[in-house]
Amino acid sequence: MNVPPAFDKMIRTFHQDWDVVYESFDEAIKDSVRLLSTEEKSAAKGFLDDVLNADYSETELANMWNNSKGAAGGISIESGASLFLDKLRAALIESL
Repeated sequence: MNVPPAFDKMIRTFHQDWDVVYESFDEAIKDSVRLLSTEEKSAAKGFLDDVLNADYSETELANMWNNSKGAAGGISIESGASLFLDKLRAALIESL
């Protein structure tokens, strides 16, 4: 799975102090999308479309997140990866 730079950029918002910076997870998601240009939003959305429409297991999705460059020093996902990734995709769709 080839993670595009736009996705890495977006998930940098979810660093270890995200809950100090943001009042809610939804606010962090919105800010992560705000960081992207329109082109980057399209790239990240396309990546999430491909990933969520493929037959990846929850473990594979969590590993994709946890091993991506953007997640370094940030939160890790242990379960519910598809739900979280779908929330990111929905925020991207809303912003395009």
